[in-house]
Amino acid sequence: MEKIVRASASNMRSTLKSGNAKSMARQDTLLKAAITQTLKAFTGINFSAMQDLVLVGRGEDGAPIKKSEAWLFVSECADFIKERFPMLAVQEIKEAFSLWASKKYDANCTAYGGRLPIGDIGNVLSAYLRFRKSVLGTYSQQLDLLEARSKDAEAEQKNKQAHEHVLKEYRAMVEHFTQTGDLSEIEKHIKAFWGKILVQELGVIEFSQEEKADIVQEAKAFVKKQTLEKAKNPDLPKNEREDVRKMVHYWQKKADLSAFRDKYDPKSIESILKPLEDGFKESSFKDKVVQKYSTLIVLKGIIKESLKKE
Repeated sequence: MEKIVRASASNMRSTLKSGNAKSMARQDTLLKAAITQTLKAFTGINFSAMQDLVLVGRGEDGAPIKKSEAWLFVSECADFIKERFPMLAVQEIKEAFSLWASKKYDANCTAYGGRLPIGDIGNVLSAYLRFRKSVLGTYSQQLDLLEARSKDAEAEQKNKQAHEHVLKEYRAMVEHFTQTGDLSEIEKHIKAFWGKILVQELGVIEFSQEEKADIVQEAKAFVKKQTLEKAKNPDLPKNEREDVRKMVHYWQKKADLSAFRDKYDPKSIESILKPLEDGFKESSFKDKVVQKYSTLIVLKGIIKESLKKE
């Protein structure tokens, strides 16, 4: 498998497309050498019996240029492979015939009387390509699995570090509140994701379902009040103003909208502030409630933990 993976990373097509005469000539030489050595070793072709000379052209002086049948055969094979199998690397030629000889796949290839049809070479290389595809597919799956495991291990390590950090911060906050009774500074440092870690993942903070439901209602009430206060503020920054409008519930229709009407089209405002059927459904409102709930449950957990120490 490793040989195939390494070889497939560099094919003949890239060299042929480069147009670099020197690189192409070197590749051609290597390919012909690979063909000669491979066919000798794995097919029983008899190159020594292919030494009859064949006229292939004439020089500038008109002198005949002759090449052996073996040379012509190897040249034809090289041209055939470059044209039909440029996706292979030169070193894969030997690997293809070695695997075929090892019965890794079937291909019609027999040297009759020391001769070998070029079509049989194509049969072996085609069978090799099918085999290579399955090997590379398996290799890719293995890489994906290893990568997934690596990511899982990395994520697990990060989660462990996050848990340790949050727990350390939480313990320090409990100690601070126990000593000072002050939550004002503590609240500023609590992150929204701490609630999930301390309640769900570590189980450090424990509340009954009824208590959690009460905290949710407290978070909703806080966000609702904050939203109404912001809605009545004509000097609210534009980005926050737009966010506030999207969060308004049906009760806001009764709120004082005069601050908006001086600057904005009432119809447009009414469209944005239209009643919602079943309470707050807008995602921004939900996000803010979740954030507030997370902060509240950590704060209440700190108080609860502090009371245990007294």
